[in-house]
Amino acid sequence: MWQWYNFVTTDIPAGKTLLRVNIDETSVCFWQGSAKGTVLLKKSRYARELAPVQPVSRTEQRTYLTHVACVCDRPDLQPRMPQFIIVNAKSIKVIDTSLCNVDAPPNVFVIRAKSAWNNTFLLMQLLLCLTKLLGPELMATLYVVLFLDASRLHLPPCIVRFCNAHGWRYLLIPAKLTWFLQVLDTHAFRFYKQLLRTLYISTRGASPTGSVTISAFIHLLFTVILRVLQGKRWSGAFDKNGFSTRQLETSKFILQHLELQNTPCISCAQPSLEQLRLIFPKNCQIPYRAIFPKAKAMLALPPAHLPAPMHPLPAPLRPRVLFALPPPPVPPPPTTRSMAKAAARPQLSQAAASSSAVPRAKPFFPRRRPP
Repeated sequence: MWQWYNFVTTDIPAGKTLLRVNIDETSVCFWQGSAKGTVLLKKSRYARELAPVQPVSRTEQRTYLTHVACVCDRPDLQPRMPQFIIVNAKSIKVIDTSLCNVDAPPNVFVIRAKSAWNNTFLLMQLLLCLTKLLGPELMATLYVVLFLDASRLHLPPCIVRFCNAHGWRYLLIPAKLTWFLQVLDTHAFRFYKQLLRTLYISTRGASPTGSVTISAFIHLLFTVILRVLQGKRWSGAFDKNGFSTRQLETSKFILQHLELQNTPCISCAQPSLEQLRLIFPKNCQIPYRAIFPKAKAMLALPPAHLPAPMHPLPAPLRPRVLFALPPPPVPPPPTTRSMAKAAARPQLSQAAASSSAVPRAKPFFPRRRPP
């Protein structure tokens, strides 16, 4: 994958600057649990024997939201990175969704959908939103490298074609290595979840009813996005994960897991199809030509010069004309009693119809005179 990144970043056009963007989804549970200091008093004979519990429904424990996060390596452009919060339609009302979108930051969007999971359509909408937030002036000066993981919703060719149409470069994190190489998984989501749980516990403790509504929970996500995703610099995270010039700033954690003492020397050549098969999931069709649209085809070699024959070749013989033979006789189909009866029925019906059409003469019988 580092070879893929080196190949993509070697042909940056003149007048454009590199922008590394990482997009990934994370599942957020509505019930963030309890923490130290939460005590429940209960007047009961067996209060000391029973463990303290908090009243929470099973629906709250099973309610999840999806946050499609987006980070880049430039702090001045991070407030323009779109953030999608996908909520199930059964968990939030339409009016609550509208009120949350009114209070949300300019780059955060709350989406009420049939399912809280992300899909390819919403990912395409996020990419379109990214182009609109950046604007045509910035888009003309940026060379975007888009990092995505090997999830199935990131693999359709429409996403690769979208990147090619806007001059972006598509780069895939190897399957089962997102915890190791993806910026959002290695440097962002951990602090994201920790801050969210702290804010949730404080909000729940300040509530008179001891509960947090779905609208208040979404407002907590707004605060987490502003503090974590937009409050930190992510350029060092890209460099430490190996996405820098010749992987010179790769972290020691990655080198130790790879059992390397020094930074490896990675080629800048175009990855082959066999190398991409190691990155993509198994049994997945790889859009190789769409990923590398500028790949040079192999030039055809000129035909080799054949030496002149030692003896002149004989003139080609005129092909003989073969007369067409009559087709072989077709053998009669096998007949049985049932087939013979079925074949004789239309003949009998035709004979009856012809006989009924012609009027028959009545026989003449002379009357006998009485004696």
